[in-house]
Order: sequence, then structure tokens, then C-alpha cells
Amino acid sequence: MRILKSAAAVGALGLAFSLSAAPASAASVLSARCAKSGFQLNASITYANAGAQHIFTKLTWNIAGAVGSDNDVYFEFWKNGSPDHVLKVVKMNDVSRSGSVNLSFRRPVSDPIYVRGGAVFDTNHATDPVCKYVTRTI
Repeated sequence: MRILKSAAAVGALGLAFSLSAAPASAASVLSARCAKSGFQLNASITYANAGAQHIFTKLTWNIAGAVGSDNDVYFEFWKNGSPDHVLKVVKMNDVSRSGSVNLSFRRPVSDPIYVRGGAVFDTNHATDPVCKYVTRTI
């Protein structure tokens, strides 16, 4: 039974962008992994800091195990302990074992941000295994 049946949904990307004189720092990565029934998801979120802003630029995933090509992967951004109202959830349905999505959005460095996410693994089991993760807070 597939849990994430919705088409790929990207939350509120109509964001206001601002220019900053401060140079962006080298890229940093939030990463996490989760596993279920012999399948594993490795997820990463690439970001940089420019002045008082975190600039999120890329979501990447890699699935280990004998899975098909209809996996579901999601990334949910949280701010101050609640779902972020700017970019709530990025869901990719029916994806292969690995991939990435470029994005560009900013959040103040003063806002504690972390990502909850997971995967539904495409398997030949009666019910597809699900795993979930939480990254560290930045």
C-alpha cells in the first residue's frame, strides 16, 4: 500500500529573495539516514550561510537495497519546533534509487531549522516498508 500517493508537491516556493553584501560561506550539509526491513535511505540537504541567512540549495537522496523505481521520498522543513510555513514539505513520488532536486530559499540563521523526512520503499512486499529520520538542528 502506497502511503504518499500525491503528485510531487513543492510548498510555497514563491519566496522573496534579497541581495546581501555578505559573501556566502562554503556549502554545509544536513544529513540523516533511516532504515527498515533491510532498506536504507541516506538523505542530505545542502545549504550555505550568507550574512544572517541560511540559503538552502539542494535536496539529495540515495536508497540502498533491492528496491524498484517507484519509491517515495520526502523532506519536511521545521522551524522553531513547528512545520515551516515558507517551505513545508517537498515530496517526490515514484523516484529511482538516487537523485537530487535543486531549490533556493532563505531562512534567518536565528530560526532553529531541522528537517524531518523519510521514504516509502518500492518492494515486492505486501506492504512497502517506511522509514523516517530527523536531522540535527542548525
